[in-house]
Amino acid sequence: MNTLHRIALLTITLVLCAPRVQAAVFEIEGVALIEESLPRAREAALQNAKEQAAKRLADATQPADPAGSKDVATAGMTTADAKIGQTVVLREWQDDNTYHVLIAVNPDWISDSSANGPHPFRKKITAVPFNVQKPFQTDDIDNISAGFPLELSRRLENGGQFLTSISQYAISPGTNGPSTDADAIKRIALMYDSQFVVSGEILDVGDTKEGGYLGFFQHKRRRLEVEIYLYDGLSGALLARHRLDNSAVIENRTDRSMAFASASFFATSFGQVIDKSLESATGLLAWDIDKLPFAAKIIRINNDGIYIDAGSSSLVAVGDKLMAYHLKPTSISGLGPNSNFGAPDTAAGFVSVIQVRSKFSICTLPESDQIFNLKVGDMVRFEPAAPHPH
Repeated sequence: MNTLHRIALLTITLVLCAPRVQAAVFEIEGVALIEESLPRAREAALQNAKEQAAKRLADATQPADPAGSKDVATAGMTTADAKIGQTVVLREWQDDNTYHVLIAVNPDWISDSSANGPHPFRKKITAVPFNVQKPFQTDDIDNISAGFPLELSRRLENGGQFLTSISQYAISPGTNGPSTDADAIKRIALMYDSQFVVSGEILDVGDTKEGGYLGFFQHKRRRLEVEIYLYDGLSGALLARHRLDNSAVIENRTDRSMAFASASFFATSFGQVIDKSLESATGLLAWDIDKLPFAAKIIRINNDGIYIDAGSSSLVAVGDKLMAYHLKPTSISGLGPNSNFGAPDTAAGFVSVIQVRSKFSICTLPESDQIFNLKVGDMVRFEPAAPHPH
């Protein structure tokens, strides 16, 4: 579609600041006219959003020009000419004859990927069954409660950054969405040997009638509104939450005979809505977890060294250096009924990996006297400030 036909109106919202670089993740909306087909309009709207993101980042990095002149290199900038970081589609919708795409842009992803190389370790995540608020809306879908987190876990693991597992045990949601049962979250993390726990809620899978004239020529639009929650497995604390809302005109129905996330399921109109939401959730969780340090549990201590529950499957290699921490038995609590902030820890010193197996590794003992405080259940963490030997 010709760029002259695109509508360039867009809302930019600052949502969070990256800790390592003075940049920020922001949301931006792209719009395009629907002229030939929906796929072409979607592609044009996505390109429109990316071009605006590139211009926003270029304007932010260009020095002020009192003469009002414009840099020739910046004037013709497109996404092919500038890196804008990773983008994730948050929401898509139609409005009359226009197609809208709302994306999140993470400029820091450029430095994470190019400057520091690939992610040094694969972090472990366990996903639990999602709560379905209105089960009667899902009678045509094969087990969305278990299917959504299962497919989400598969996509996270396929990205190469994570090791995932699925819990058969659900977590009760809280009154405002995220669970407040920190003990249940910690039990699942311990049971499935994970650093993080993911849960969620399917809020709405309903459809509405729209269009038509005097009750004729109407069509149905179906939406998927879902919330994703990311928890720290050690403390049970909520680390991030995301709400995704996508919809589409229903041209062909789903059926319980179609396995969730199968090719036939994703070929349906609503299957494509779920596919888009899964892609967005995968990208957002990857962003969230990328900023957090890799951690593993100490599972044995003897004269051979310290055994940790991460091995070659987590991309641990001989020579890697990690910091060992002793977890204190008492936790820090606030004034509220659910304000458990977790257990403090004490650094015991750096340890080096000397042997690696598939699911565990053996590390040297720290030279510090703090070794006497270390016990099974304590942690080792990779400190991002330290150079990685890979």
